[in-house]
Amino acid sequence: MIESGINAFYGLLNGFGFSDPVHAALVHMPIGLVMGAVLFGWLALFPGRERFFLSARDCAALALLFWFPSVLFGFTDWQHFYSGVWMKPIGVKLILAGILLLLLAAALFLAFRRPGASGKAVPVLYTLCLVTVVLLGWFGARLVYDGKAGGQGAAGDYSLGEKLFAVHCKGCHPGGGNVMRPDRPLVGSDALKSPETFVALIRRPPAPMPPFAPAAISDGDAKELYRYVTNVLAHPGAQGGKP
Repeated sequence: MIESGINAFYGLLNGFGFSDPVHAALVHMPIGLVMGAVLFGWLALFPGRERFFLSARDCAALALLFWFPSVLFGFTDWQHFYSGVWMKPIGVKLILAGILLLLLAAALFLAFRRPGASGKAVPVLYTLCLVTVVLLGWFGARLVYDGKAGGQGAAGDYSLGEKLFAVHCKGCHPGGGNVMRPDRPLVGSDALKSPETFVALIRRPPAPMPPFAPAAISDGDAKELYRYVTNVLAHPGAQGGKP
């Protein structure tokens, strides 16, 4: 039921021409607001700048408010674009999100209970929040950009495709098979007739496979995936690949 609701939601967004992850758009709100809380929080310690304490507190309160939809749509994006496949960056982000929630709650508790009289404790908590959101952004980037910096791999180098397959495909297609439809493995399917056919498949796949928008897998990365599947998974002995 949850999965069908998530698919319906993203189908509605696709109908409006929005095929990108929602979390990526929302997550900038708590990040920017935490940065504002840090800036105003430290400025409030200077004589005559005490009014910035309230500005910092308001930024932190809004950051806490946006924490909830950011985490919610992070979960739905993970389910839709990654099929809920468990990955280390996902686990780390969940832990960091929990830490951020606790830090924001603690900072706001002090800020509302003792306005302007908590010394450096509140700005320090805001700063710890900033460190946490930076780490959240870094691990989020690992999900999206890991392995992309090198561009297309050279002939005989399938490391980029292997990384992409591990992140996006291995959960449902281990070794080039098909967990949900064992009778329709990836290796040997008509989708591998050409790179263009493969790209078309991941953009508009049959259910229950989720679509992968260019924001999740670029055309160049899709072709690296194709090279890995057709040259390594399809011929593991010849290429020395590991399914």
